[in-house]
Amino acid sequence: MNPEKLKECVKIAKEAVKDESEPYKTEGYKIILEKLLNDTTENKKSSYNSKKESKDENAVLVTGIEKGKKELAKNCGISVNELEDAISISKNNDIEIIAPTTGSDSKKHIIVSLCVLAASEFLLKEEWIGPSKITECLRSIGVKDLGNLSLTLKRYPLLIRARGSRGKQKQYRLTTNEGRTKAFEIIRKLAKVEKIDV
Repeated sequence: MNPEKLKECVKIAKEAVKDESEPYKTEGYKIILEKLLNDTTENKKSSYNSKKESKDENAVLVTGIEKGKKELAKNCGISVNELEDAISISKNNDIEIIAPTTGSDSKKHIIVSLCVLAASEFLLKEEWIGPSKITECLRSIGVKDLGNLSLTLKRYPLLIRARGSRGKQKQYRLTTNEGRTKAFEIIRKLAKVEKIDV
């Protein structure tokens, strides 16, 4: 404890018992000072523990993402380095496609959607995601026509499931077999810079 805090605790304890008579004055002083010192120490411990818990949570998140990268790369049949050449995840958990994507906007809609849905599921452990994660990724690769995303995704019911109504309530996920298989194939082709057929 720093000397200023200690002096402050002593001053408060003295002030609290100044009007008491002995032996109550001495005993009261000891009890109050001990309580003040313990409270100050507990606050430091609490502050330390909350900082430690925050670091632990971040470590768990990073560890989870790293584990997810290994699992996703394995499912795609590529290395983690190849996966990182195709997909990136930012500090605020935005998913970005960093491999070059070509084709029409509607083709990019489905390619990006499948990649973002797979990455969200494996890296962030989010099975259902809202359209905003997909549209952010589409914007980052220069797609301007985002109004038809929902219509494009409706054309692929064997790959992508939707739930909820329009807007923020809408959510998407990959279908268990065909959706995941196609997403893994696309990620592998992005990593290897191969032609993608949807």
